[in-house]
Amino acid sequence: MKARVAISIALFAVFILGSALILADGLNEIWLEIRARRARASSTLVEKGKPPSRYRADKAFDGSQKTAWCKGKKGAGIGEWVKTDYRRPVIADNIVVLNGYGSGLRLYYANNRVKHYKMTLYILNRKGGVTEKIIKGRFNDNACARNAISRGEDGKIHIEGWGRDCEGGSLEDMCACPQFEKLSRKKCLAAIKDECGYGGSSDGGYHDGNNRIKLKRHVCLKGLKLEIRSVYRGKRYNDTCVAEIQLVDTSQEEDRIIDGLSQLLKKSDSEIRAEMKNFGHSKKKIRHYLRLKRELKACL
Repeated sequence: MKARVAISIALFAVFILGSALILADGLNEIWLEIRARRARASSTLVEKGKPPSRYRADKAFDGSQKTAWCKGKKGAGIGEWVKTDYRRPVIADNIVVLNGYGSGLRLYYANNRVKHYKMTLYILNRKGGVTEKIIKGRFNDNACARNAISRGEDGKIHIEGWGRDCEGGSLEDMCACPQFEKLSRKKCLAAIKDECGYGGSSDGGYHDGNNRIKLKRHVCLKGLKLEIRSVYRGKRYNDTCVAEIQLVDTSQEEDRIIDGLSQLLKKSDSEIRAEMKNFGHSKKKIRHYLRLKRELKACL
């Protein structure tokens, strides 16, 4: 970060966000944009002349790749962590991490990105208690993909992929997007070149460069914690950042289940078996929905 001051907040900072729960349907999955949470971090970066909240913990869970949590402790941040506790348990089977500072290519490569990680999941069990599951792994680097820019047969500049807030197309189309509309044509093109292309596919985020942690089954999450174990070094700064951590439900038919959630919970197991059998569902699929019903009950 520019104009950096070596100030870190060693105390655990706690922030309470809003209370809305939003379900976003994907083509083959549901992206869960959870806004009701408490976010904490072991330390937070503070820069001279910038608000103390600029890089705080909740920025890793706010649904925006333009913001990020950045560690504040001196050094690369090994052992530093960011954590969230959901007020209401959430069912998911994938966790997507947008690694690094995602506001643009320049800052993405200027700062550190997480390489090896330790993820702790706080899972609500059937007895009403919480079980901790630890996952260790390695994130891919070079996640911030450049937007593909070319000159079409019409002689106009075209941008493939997605901008942060609207779909790609001609330069004129992109420069009319909210984040570019006040810029000159020259400055707009420079901003688009620097932008982290945001993928619109089911892989989501950073133009297929996100890091996805796939769980073996759906779990009922009370919270999670991401710890830095090693980093990809930045070209200019030694600040390690995480732009976003999101939960995903990959079951294709979960959107219909959630739309009729109250109806599902009212039905007995035998009623669910009979109805699904009449519609030609396999035994495996029936078992999946019965298990989902139990998990939903535990979560809700």
